Amino acid sequence: MLRDHLIFSLLARRVIAIDLGSSHLKLVLAEKSLGRIRLQRWHMVDLQQEGLLTIEEVDRHLQELVREWGDYPVALAIPQHLALSNVIDLPGGKPAEIRQRIESEARNLSGLSESAIIYDYRALPPFGRFQNPFGVTLSRESEIQGQLQRIYPDADLAPCEEITTPASALVTAWLRGRKPDEPVVLVDLGATCTVVAAVVQGRGVLATSYPIGSESFSSAIASLRKASFEEAEVIKRTADLFEGPDALPGFWSVVDIWLQDLEKCLRDWMEDVQELRPKNKPFAVRISGGGLEQPGLLEYLRRQPRFSFEPWPAEPVEGQERMPWGRLAVAWGLALQGLERSASQPTLLPPRLQAHKRRQQQLATLTWAGWMLVALVLACLLGGTIYKLALGHWIGRQVENTEAALRKSQAVELLLQQQEIEYSRMLPVIERHKRTVDTLSTLAALQKVRQGKDLWLVTLADSSSYFRGPAVAPFTTNSPDRPHEGPATNQTASAGDFVVELNIAASAGDRQGALKSLVAELKQTPLFRNVDTLPASQRSTNTADPRLYLAERNFALFIDLTDLELPRPLVRAAPSKPPSPAAPARAPP
Repeated sequence: MLRDHLIFSLLARRVIAIDLGSSHLKLVLAEKSLGRIRLQRWHMVDLQQEGLLTIEEVDRHLQELVREWGDYPVALAIPQHLALSNVIDLPGGKPAEIRQRIESEARNLSGLSESAIIYDYRALPPFGRFQNPFGVTLSRESEIQGQLQRIYPDADLAPCEEITTPASALVTAWLRGRKPDEPVVLVDLGATCTVVAAVVQGRGVLATSYPIGSESFSSAIASLRKASFEEAEVIKRTADLFEGPDALPGFWSVVDIWLQDLEKCLRDWMEDVQELRPKNKPFAVRISGGGLEQPGLLEYLRRQPRFSFEPWPAEPVEGQERMPWGRLAVAWGLALQGLERSASQPTLLPPRLQAHKRRQQQLATLTWAGWMLVALVLACLLGGTIYKLALGHWIGRQVENTEAALRKSQAVELLLQQQEIEYSRMLPVIERHKRTVDTLSTLAALQKVRQGKDLWLVTLADSSSYFRGPAVAPFTTNSPDRPHEGPATNQTASAGDFVVELNIAASAGDRQGALKSLVAELKQTPLFRNVDTLPASQRSTNTADPRLYLAERNFALFIDLTDLELPRPLVRAAPSKPPSPAAPARAPP
């Protein structure tokens, strides 16, 4: 169960507040989560109606209720008369010196040794005649132990969150969500005693009680009506005994006695805070407790001139509109003090339980840190798994895309191979067509340059046809200035070029000029890369019959065409077989 409580405390904290009244047991289950406090459950046990007559029966019933509600820590209010609260004024000093003075004062107040009492103190703001006040609360350790054993037989290891007095719980409940503008007196009218607390500047400065409660009213009714105590209890709860047809003469005198004791408790305190009292209006009193449910009592108290009595206001807690806040004010304050430890309210939690509480808080913190670490590890594992799945999916897509690109590339390669085959088949035709075009273009160029000149063409042949026949030495060309003699050039005839033989009818002195002019004009043709004369020793003898032309007028030109070679088909390897579909890729570890 403790482990379940620690796990639950990671998200929310719960506490069971218990107000051990003499006629009723009041329990409140409150929860704090995300900074908000919610009232989860409340319960009141009428001891007389349940037939719980002995203290043992009450304790067993109380233990059963706590087990039924869950294994949550408790906040317990011990009876106010078992504690002593006082305000002392100390001179200034260091915290250690103040603690020593308070320890000495606590021993003086209790008359006991330090080991037999449990005490706590809180600094208070200056008020009235007090310049450096401290509120001191103490109680017998045995009394606290006895009250705690009513819930947990083994009180040394009890999961207890808070032990305090009803007056301190009233102050905590009153201050939650309210601005402490003016001093106020808080009164809880119980069955056998009345608890009184006072709040000044947001701090509790008075905590006391006196042994008169609503059972005193029942005893007076039984005496005046000559009835039993049980009958008097019924009359007190159902009839207005102050006025009207059910009025009981002499009953209000008992209420006046209760009111006089209240004034007596407040008289000395009000003398110290006279300057804080509201001017021209009575002192504000907020009253709670089961005794206030008596018909006509609050109206009678409101007619008293010295105090302004008002019932305990309802708390703005969601889902608890029908909760009797006046009956559960102490229990609600206990729950608040257990969930929100206030530095201004004293605690009577024994030191060993405080150490046990700190250990539980440390264990809860370690548990929280462990769960956070587990959550972080799980988040990392989840993130890694998601990443691996996403990476595997991405790799699979990349493999698919790569295979698709490879198939397309192989298809393109196949098309290119087919294109090269077709091109290889068409290349001879294209080359012959180009040769035909070159031949016609050369004829057109020669026909153009011979216009207006006294010359005629004897032979036009491609170099391979021209030199076909008996082998001749490789020829070299001369410049037009010296066609038959002179140094030979290094230009070698090519099978793709043309050789032109022509006759020039000019006189012997003008032939070289006409030949030079002809060569210069042919060089301007873009189709020809070079035009040069061919030496007589390089001319072919198997073309025209020498008897048909005059040798001294016959000249040969070698025409070198511009090299416009067609691209040759590439030798491509056969495309490889497309790979089979790959298995789904696995993400790298």
